Amino acid sequence: MRVPRLFALETVAPIIAVGAIDLAAAAGWSSPRPARQVIELTGIAFQPPSLTVSVGDTVVWLNRDLVPHTATVKGGWDTGSIAVGDSARFVPKKAGQWQYACTYHPTMKALLVVQ
Repeated sequence: MRVPRLFALETVAPIIAVGAIDLAAAAGWSSPRPARQVIELTGIAFQPPSLTVSVGDTVVWLNRDLVPHTATVKGGWDTGSIAVGDSARFVPKKAGQWQYACTYHPTMKALLVVQ
């Protein structure tokens, strides 16, 4: 005796796949989308002075101060000079903590934590 086919495999497979993706996202198994995190340079300070981001996020330093600045890790990454009204970007590729400072204003310090 032949059992009738109710659904063709081509029709059911995509529905199952989409359902599995939705289930994974609902369970928190999917990767979050990278975010854009902004640090303002104002009043000879980094605002916020400490920021936690995720690997792959874009960190943007926006200079709203009256003088140029940098965001520099000694022996590590360096944004270069950020002119007044300009910005610099950094996308961390690995987790870690970086204490950074402005090379023009050594007392201007902040912390970037990447998870």
